[in-house]
Amino acid sequence: MAFIWTKQRIDWYLDASRYRDFHQRLADTIRPYLLPQDRLCDMGCGLGGLDLALTPMVNHITCVDTDEAVLANLRQNAAEAGIANLTTICGDARDIREVFDVVLMVFFGPPPQMMLDCLKLASRSLIRVANAKPEGAALQPNGHSKKRETVPDIAALLDRTGLTYQLLRSTFEFGQPLRSEADAAAFIRCNSPAIADGELQAFLAENLVSTGRCDFPFYLPGRKELGIFIIDA
Repeated sequence: MAFIWTKQRIDWYLDASRYRDFHQRLADTIRPYLLPQDRLCDMGCGLGGLDLALTPMVNHITCVDTDEAVLANLRQNAAEAGIANLTTICGDARDIREVFDVVLMVFFGPPPQMMLDCLKLASRSLIRVANAKPEGAALQPNGHSKKRETVPDIAALLDRTGLTYQLLRSTFEFGQPLRSEADAAAFIRCNSPAIADGELQAFLAENLVSTGRCDFPFYLPGRKELGIFIIDA
């Protein structure tokens, strides 16, 4: 099933993005493969946390997503930060015809052909960020689909097609800050609707951390083991 943004999901994701430096660290990892004059396109940008961190590093970023709600949020955050070199397109990545210096795909779902189609829109490279291994059955912070392609899936496709690429490995913390135990339970149920009450309580008892903070007294840790593909166009 496709990932669906709701207001609650948006709020949780923004809280997670602002709580830790995940997007800035990911942007710094990608930075050596960008040029100041680059025109970059992020396919399936979501709330655009990474794009906001990348804007000082390139000439312009075009953010593409099918969800107008997340794009409106991104435009507002960009305006509040005084960012003028970011624009959005509400639509399907398959409808984009413009060619960019670099195309970005982060935690992008199937089908595999989509990456090859997006590569045609890049004059220099496509940068793809994916989970290093399949996500577990219990719960994954920030609601990412368990069916997204993993690093081995992507590497196998690239090898079959004879494309040249570099593969970087990084691990960053990107867990979920929470405002109460009820908030934590709601977060788990949102991401794992079929979870039984007993399993939910056991998960909370094992994983929920007290932070001592007033704004986010609880935290669900979540280490992201990533593969970052720099694919030659």
